[in-house]
Amino acid sequence: SSKSFVRPVDLEIRKNRERKIEVLRIVKEAIKLKSFEMYYQPIYNIKKECFTNVEALVRLKNITELGFISPEEFIPMTEKNGMIMDLSNIIFNKVFSFMNEKSLRQKGISHMELNLSGLQSVDSDLPLLMNKLLTEYNIPADSVNLEITESVAITSGYMLKKNMDELKKMGCS
Repeated sequence: SSKSFVRPVDLEIRKNRERKIEVLRIVKEAIKLKSFEMYYQPIYNIKKECFTNVEALVRLKNITELGFISPEEFIPMTEKNGMIMDLSNIIFNKVFSFMNEKSLRQKGISHMELNLSGLQSVDSDLPLLMNKLLTEYNIPADSVNLEITESVAITSGYMLKKNMDELKKMGCS
């Protein structure tokens, strides 16, 4: 009698694959419904003894079985599946709407810190999208500070420089 058995390694691989499929489904749904949540972390300036900056943090919550899903898990999925600019559009709209609604500049907040993934930072549509939304929400470009979050080698050094130069010309830092 030959018994078939599943090794623990096989179970782990299957579990990881099933999770990826489920997270991807949740990400696609969140993009369709624009249901990503933004959290705003204030940054305290010791010299000025007050909050001067805010960092925008994107979060994805699945209210059923998975709970919060880390950006370290879902951002690479959006990149790999060609959805990063859809996600960028959602994030920028939410952040700039918040900045406009809450009149952050008048409250002493000089910059909103926004993280860009490596793929976002080399997307040729980035400057156009950023300019369109800054204008739409009446946000001064010099109140936006962009941070590239990945230290991995980016294949398109030319596009990164081109995008960053264009964003700097608009006034972003």
